[in-house]
Amino acid sequence: MEFDSGSSVLFVGEGDFSFTEALSSRNKLASDVTLIATCFHRDVTERANVNIEKLRKRGIEVVLGVDATKLHIDGTLKSRKFSHIVFNFPHVGGKMKIHLNRTLLEDFFASSSCMLTGGGRVIVTLCSGQGGIPLDPEKRKWDDTWQVVLMASRSDLILRRVLKFDASHYSGYSATGYRSLEKGFDHSRAITYVFERGPGALNCFQCDPLHTENVTLYDGWCMNLPYFICAQIQRKVCSDLSTVPGQLCSLIHKQLSRTVLTQFKDYLLVNEKTEFRNLLQHYSRFLLTQAGKLIYVYPLHILKKSPFSIGTYFLIMYKNKYFDFETIFSENITLEIRNLSKSFHSYSKTLVWEDIICGSYSLPVADSNPSESSHSECMDELSMYAIDLEQLAEFGLDIERNEFWAHGHDVIADCHCITYSPSSFFPIEYVYDLSFWQCKAETSKDQAIQWRN
Repeated sequence: MEFDSGSSVLFVGEGDFSFTEALSSRNKLASDVTLIATCFHRDVTERANVNIEKLRKRGIEVVLGVDATKLHIDGTLKSRKFSHIVFNFPHVGGKMKIHLNRTLLEDFFASSSCMLTGGGRVIVTLCSGQGGIPLDPEKRKWDDTWQVVLMASRSDLILRRVLKFDASHYSGYSATGYRSLEKGFDHSRAITYVFERGPGALNCFQCDPLHTENVTLYDGWCMNLPYFICAQIQRKVCSDLSTVPGQLCSLIHKQLSRTVLTQFKDYLLVNEKTEFRNLLQHYSRFLLTQAGKLIYVYPLHILKKSPFSIGTYFLIMYKNKYFDFETIFSENITLEIRNLSKSFHSYSKTLVWEDIICGSYSLPVADSNPSESSHSECMDELSMYAIDLEQLAEFGLDIERNEFWAHGHDVIADCHCITYSPSSFFPIEYVYDLSFWQCKAETSKDQAIQWRN
């Protein structure tokens, strides 16, 4: 576990305090990180007393008799706020008490969420199989797990990171059982869950839900769209490297630039009835008047009405006079993918251009700058290729389509590896019914959104 400078960290359920002692002895903590270690019991073991003495010599506060499910009313802690609250291997004791352990987690999350600073995190470590997430190395039926994500969601906490717990990083740490008994337990495949506050309840009426705006399309026509679609357009995700579309556009652009000169152009907005061939016809004059051997690339949003949505594409346009397909797309894209919602490990992917190009179009035109007298040589041809970025994200990065436009995810490109971390791991899912946009005149504001599990 790493904590930023200025962090205030509360450890609960420490047992024999060996974890806090091991962490604080590594000399990797910034001098202004504040640690408080607590334990449920007031009468602790001899081993715990030895570790408590070490902690107090280092200036770390130790508090006994702290109930992790009642932090918000604890006499010593209730007036404080923490950037991190850590609970390693919570357990009510005994076997076959899954419902009690779920209750323990639920009550702990409810109490700890009241004690967090803005942007604070709750960190829980569980043994393999207990959490009930797809990444868990030990697969169990959902009903046989502690359902940690569900328990946290009831306190508006979402899972932001999933990490392997490696006890070897904490020299001297001894994971002991209930009431700090000497008997330990297997934590070799344990998982650490990092939760953060969720965005809060959906506020459908932060502005008038029936508010619409006019958006100018590529050909000068306007289209009237609901505010949530306009907000997506204004994000300009294809230029933002912190988003999935931004990284994909950058990846394609860089790959093309290895063999030809490219120029990144501004966004194109079209309605769903626009044919790609018409786009090529519209930009033919521009392409013919451009000097030099350049490939022009355009991010494209296709605006759909039934229902309202956006399709995002990447267009590649050029004159055949200077290029051919084999020259431009001579090298396939090989990269390392690390999708943290699917696996802890990275894996290789090879993207073949023929597979990711969803459409190709050509347009015969007269060459505006003929160099020869031959009529056949006075003709040229324009070509355009379209790549569906949502399909590419699904195929290339193993990202679900509903994650494509998500806020808050992290996408980091390091050398040839792209690491993707969703805004929320394995969230509790809801379906939002936005069909009221289809006939807004017949729908009142209080019927604007329906929820269903």
